[in-house]
Amino acid sequence: MNIARGTSAGLRNRDATEQMRRRDDLWTAIDGLADRLGAYKTAYQFALRMLLLRAVTDPLDTDNVWAWFCQEVRETLETEAPIAGVLEHALEREMAGSTAGTVIWEMRDHIQRPSAETQEALRNLVGVVDAVDGDLRDVFEMALEHYSRTNGEAGNYFTPRSVVSLAVRLADPRDGERVFDPACGSGGFLLAAHRHAATSAHTTLGLSGRESNRDAWQIGQMNLLAHRLRADLGEQPVDSLLEPASTGEGGNHVVLLNPPFNQRGWATDAEIKALPWELGHPPRSNANFAWLQRALALLAPNGRACVLMPDQSTRDSRTKAREITRRLVGTDAVEALVTLPSGLFPHVRVPACVWVLNKDKRSETGSGSRDRHDEILLVDASGMGEQVTRGQWVIPELAIERITRVLQSWRSHNWGRERGELEPSEASTNAWWTTVTTSDVEALEWDLTPSRYIPGSRPEGVSQPHDPDAEFDGLVRRLAERMARVHQLEQALLEKLGEW
Repeated sequence: MNIARGTSAGLRNRDATEQMRRRDDLWTAIDGLADRLGAYKTAYQFALRMLLLRAVTDPLDTDNVWAWFCQEVRETLETEAPIAGVLEHALEREMAGSTAGTVIWEMRDHIQRPSAETQEALRNLVGVVDAVDGDLRDVFEMALEHYSRTNGEAGNYFTPRSVVSLAVRLADPRDGERVFDPACGSGGFLLAAHRHAATSAHTTLGLSGRESNRDAWQIGQMNLLAHRLRADLGEQPVDSLLEPASTGEGGNHVVLLNPPFNQRGWATDAEIKALPWELGHPPRSNANFAWLQRALALLAPNGRACVLMPDQSTRDSRTKAREITRRLVGTDAVEALVTLPSGLFPHVRVPACVWVLNKDKRSETGSGSRDRHDEILLVDASGMGEQVTRGQWVIPELAIERITRVLQSWRSHNWGRERGELEPSEASTNAWWTTVTTSDVEALEWDLTPSRYIPGSRPEGVSQPHDPDAEFDGLVRRLAERMARVHQLEQALLEKLGEW
């Protein structure tokens, strides 16, 4: 055994453990402040602003604002000046000249006349943030995810990372394209689109978004600033349904969207009638099909969109919803539909799906290399979830790769050759994908639920006899997927450790 190598690996493992401990300390400190304030939102607003300040401050800068902030906080022991005010002043100094800066230090939940206990909780949080190691951008994202899991309201504008990863890969944004998110929340889709398309430090992806919730809009600005990304989120919060954003010259190449599910009373009857709807007026009682139409309207002539929807949207039997579905399919705007596992969204019990829309499925001018006119790819990924903690499920990387590969192959000119090589094939008893035509969907009264078309899949509400052999095969397949996932994680961990 190489003792030096073993010692080095042991030190790296110890460092990784210490890093995880410090991040756990961060969640504990935030929760402690929240308990003092009686408000999770206010506590996380302070924590995120502290993380942002540290993330954007250059530690080698002689005028290090984070170091100045920490020193000022230590001096409040003598002056008892509100730490919240010191933080705002520090952000003003660091963000001077930033077009998004004013929304960062505008704190509507500013703590006035904090008690000694609150000051101490804030001071403790500063010390914990100062001690956090690793990439502060990742820590910022982890804090957002932690906030989403512990606070139901935050879940309205944070999309789980595995869901974001799948949607972005299905949309496949490329360098030089324009990407728009009309309900951008914390900016997760825009950030992931940049990462996906980045081929160099000079990626020219055009990022823009809009958001109606002011807290989410501010957090989105902070998230993008923490990652040093330029994006246009507008001058103020706006509702993209009632104030449609300009598509810009030629429209957007990619639209990524996770809107509020089953949004009631989203507009008055007069407002709905006054807005342009190419495929028909959506119902006032539910905004799902308003969002689908808005995503389509924002696209360039050869653009594509990935829209997260509740899975019942695939089989909505209400007259207006069914008619809009008929027109979406009839105009060849639906490229694919993917049903997702349950439990992916904290505080949301409704299963979700991804509508993949495409303005042009022809090979000559569209986004693929094969003409897919009058074809729709249906994917049932409802059984591909992986539980990581109690109550928390994700789409594992292996499943994301499998789903993406099917769509990429289906779009390519090699589809005829690759179709039979995909596992499992669409004709097998454990199939999870298939292709249909407009006539197929019309025959089932415009129901786009994948399980209704896939051989061996169980349609909604239909019982299926117990098949021990099929169950065993499924368990073996899931075990193989888990083992492959473990191997991937081991390799990723070794690579990370090798970087230290």
